[in-house]
Amino acid sequence: MNWIHCISLLCFKFVKVWGFSSPVTTNKVTVSVSKELPNISLQEAHEAWLEFTWKNGGGLPIVVIPNNQDNSRRLLPLFAKEELLQVTKEEGSIVQQYTLTELGPIWKSEIEDKSHLGTVSFQEMDSGTRIQWDVVFTTINRQDLWQSVTDSTIMDACENLKAYLDEPLLFQKTCKIATKSSAKNIADKWFEFIWVNGGGLPIPTISLSKNKYDRVIVPPFLKESVVEIMNDEKQTDIIYKVQNPSILTYQVYTHIGRIRFETEDDGITMTWEVNIRPFRGLESFVKGFTEFVINALTRNFLVYVDDDGEDSMVDVYPPRGFMKDQGALFQVKRNTWIGSVLEQHMKDDRSVLEQTGDLLMPWTWGRDAQSLNDFSWSKEVMKD
Repeated sequence: MNWIHCISLLCFKFVKVWGFSSPVTTNKVTVSVSKELPNISLQEAHEAWLEFTWKNGGGLPIVVIPNNQDNSRRLLPLFAKEELLQVTKEEGSIVQQYTLTELGPIWKSEIEDKSHLGTVSFQEMDSGTRIQWDVVFTTINRQDLWQSVTDSTIMDACENLKAYLDEPLLFQKTCKIATKSSAKNIADKWFEFIWVNGGGLPIPTISLSKNKYDRVIVPPFLKESVVEIMNDEKQTDIIYKVQNPSILTYQVYTHIGRIRFETEDDGITMTWEVNIRPFRGLESFVKGFTEFVINALTRNFLVYVDDDGEDSMVDVYPPRGFMKDQGALFQVKRNTWIGSVLEQHMKDDRSVLEQTGDLLMPWTWGRDAQSLNDFSWSKEVMKD
């Protein structure tokens, strides 16, 4: 018996005597996350998971390419492929399974092939539905890393699904348009000025269809579509939605907007409403951005209607009226964002210190105090 065997035997006896055991390493990842979805039925929860989480990525930083023919999806930039398996529906529960069928170049050296199984269970409750998401697979390398990543990813996906199903925020802005034109005529002007031509904002819009119902705003490559235009004798509704919300375009899970034009005795009442579900942690930013854009577009549109198709201009002079008697340096259209900024600046009689403070708040530029406060937020679904 050589000395290595002797040492090994002594160590073995030491472990047995003192009750120690050799460390057991595992390369299996096991994750289980549950979340309650209040006031959501069993069927609604399952359908939302399929539509929002499976087909659209569930608000995670990945690109999903679904394939409805074989119930699979491709995950980019991982280039992995997942496929839905059987779904079991019983009274009070729905169980949906899925698996990784192609690991892709990144996971090929990290995850054991054919070891992955995901199980998403929906259990009916008195107050809604409980979702339990279980994932198990075997790793080749870095088990601790993939345990942590998977746990965090599934937790985020469940939280995002809950936010997706929560009651949406409702933005409402109403204004009066003094005109003798019909609601349909004013709606047509809104469509042409704001939807087709961008409403005077310094961001190009590109029409994607012959009827101009589909458009993309560049940047940030935000795609929007008019879903429906409804006309009757005294009212016109334009309903539109964002088609590609994301962290880079518009940071919401869902979006639907409606502009309603109603004929009144003293003109037209325009009500602009937007239902959104902001990304978790970005509610304040999304609300501020939405307020800024709709306030600016509304202001520009009111000027456009008031001009009756003839663009009124704003004269631009040097600061503090310097050389004003020699005429304007140049002119800009009043129904644009920069035109509104310059017009309000020319009317601003506050001190230099107060005006300088506004330089740090560009969302307030070009609007008076009244237009900053004539909107509201609530938590409800847009009413018909």
